[in-house]
Amino acid sequence: MIFVYEFCDENSAATSRECGIRFHNLRLPDSSVLNRVFNTLRGTGAVPIRRISSERVNEQTVDEVEDIIEMVECSPSTTTRRIPARIGVPKTRGWRTLRVNGLQFYHLQDI
Repeated sequence: MIFVYEFCDENSAATSRECGIRFHNLRLPDSSVLNRVFNTLRGTGAVPIRRISSERVNEQTVDEVEDIIEMVECSPSTTTRRIPARIGVPKTRGWRTLRVNGLQFYHLQDI
């Protein structure tokens, strides 16, 4: 696809059309997807990768649970984003852990 992009003079709409002609049995990429991929490629020198959910670690360790609970108990005013970011876990995992243990994150709201 990178070669097709260069062939089309770095025009993502033309690249999408050309890919449809050359690779008719594959799903066609949208021009906005191509823009994002090639902008990332220019900026970082690497093609962006997307992790497949089966490759992610879905198991929660006892240490993660203890860290989340300890941080909330020590500082109940800690926000929803801060604890998962400090521990390095997804926000949803933090929410689930607290819900199971009967605790809640503190959430600031503008009035």
